[in-house]
Amino acid sequence: MLLLLLMMMMMMMRHGVSGVLLNVQRLLDTLAQDEAEVRRRLVEMTRTITVLRVNEKILARKYTISHQGETGLRQVIHLTTYCRSC
Repeated sequence: MLLLLLMMMMMMMRHGVSGVLLNVQRLLDTLAQDEAEVRRRLVEMTRTITVLRVNEKILARKYTISHQGETGLRQVIHLTTYCRSC
């Protein structure tokens, strides 16, 4: 019960009152289900989180590569412009 109250307080800070009520209802529905269903949903959510984390890493790498390429191009353009003015 204490865990439920703590989760409600955290959700209120993140999502506002209407979001909290929706999340509390989902939590109560989950607790009312049998153990196998809870485990299945937990596995599904864990899989989803893993996919999202992998996607985040891929996007971070793509951004880094793109940023490095842009920096290199800016240096080339600067050097080209600088040499022409000499």
